[in-house]
Amino acid sequence: GRGGRQGSGSLPYVDPPGLNLRAIYLSQVLSGFADRMWEFSIPFFLLALNRADSMGLAIFYALVAGFANVAGGPIIGYAVEKYPRLRTVTFCLVLQNVLVLVSF
Repeated sequence: GRGGRQGSGSLPYVDPPGLNLRAIYLSQVLSGFADRMWEFSIPFFLLALNRADSMGLAIFYALVAGFANVAGGPIIGYAVEKYPRLRTVTFCLVLQNVLVLVSF
């Protein structure tokens, strides 16, 4: 509620449902946009690291990312179907964060 205000009777005041829903949608849109921008910019960053006339590093990245999607997709799908979803999502997020830490 807001500051302990009371609505009609003894029920606490509740924000209109659209307010929180809009914030969640905005958060998802901005997060998705940031993810797409990283996906778009990584090959350019790899080209800047390597010689500008060689696309080997960018192509290698695309092949590894594509292979990870093709090979990992069915495994993740199977885990989501077999185990409780919250447990599977939690495990995937922890694994992702551990892999990010290891990459440094």
